[in-house]
Amino acid sequence: SAASDVYKRQVDHKDKAHDATALHHASQEGQLDCVRLLLGSGATVDGSDGVTSLMLACKGGRLECARTLIKSGAAVEVVSAKGNTPLTSACGKGHAACVRLLLASRAKPDAVTHGVQDGEEVERRPLSTACSNGQVECVRLILNENICQETMEDALEAAEAFEEPECAALVR
Repeated sequence: SAASDVYKRQVDHKDKAHDATALHHASQEGQLDCVRLLLGSGATVDGSDGVTSLMLACKGGRLECARTLIKSGAAVEVVSAKGNTPLTSACGKGHAACVRLLLASRAKPDAVTHGVQDGEEVERRPLSTACSNGQVECVRLILNENICQETMEDALEAAEAFEEPECAALVR
């Protein structure tokens, strides 16, 4: 009906200042009740612009919001314009519980993504992101997965470049 179409547009409305929906904001801030309410009201779980509510929840370490979004069908392998995924977002900030959840939800620990940040093309891998940010627990979690030699070499290079000796020792 026309009324439900209007309502759907309202629940997915993006604010102009942040280009984000209410679900984006609630997920990022860990407002689980709001996340549930918005999803129950028909909010779109994955946006079309690449930055998703799941990515924001994982970046902020909002485990229960991330779990709720995944149960509602959020894509765990979506890639933003900057080449980030929910897994790289969690790895970069050291949110090990979110990393565990994503790996259990079949996020690919060996995924290589590409994007543009600050006008430069970038390549991202979850293990390298964790290493370059000194996120030892996340490095350990990723290393428990079946990952290729190229990923290991890239991670070692990142750990050494960002002077993270503990991470470098783990991937050697």
